[in-house]
Amino acid sequence: MSSFIPTQKYIDVLALSLRPYARLLVFEGTIRSSKTESAKPIFMYNVFDSPEELHLIAANDFDAIRDNILDGETGLLAMFPNLLELRKDKIGGYYVHVKGQVPMNYPKEKKILLAGYAKANH
Repeated sequence: MSSFIPTQKYIDVLALSLRPYARLLVFEGTIRSSKTESAKPIFMYNVFDSPEELHLIAANDFDAIRDNILDGETGLLAMFPNLLELRKDKIGGYYVHVKGQVPMNYPKEKKILLAGYAKANH
């Protein structure tokens, strides 16, 4: 069980990120300053609230995405076990299948594409 206790600043950033005009959030800070931990649920709430079917998580490689974002006690797959599932395309790589309650006229299922960029020249 996670012992995450949200601060007022975190709640303010979450509220700001869910406003219709918020198009980009940039997290800066030192290593181990909770940037990724704060961004993960904010990203998912925006995916759930989005009218778009496709979304993207990019990192150095798939292992970095899996280790830092998807897996573990505070990973997205653990945070939303009934709504997210890691799947593999017949052609292509892994993606996160998003299911669940969505507003009317939004896609009932969404995909979060997972992209590594470390060896783009190969």
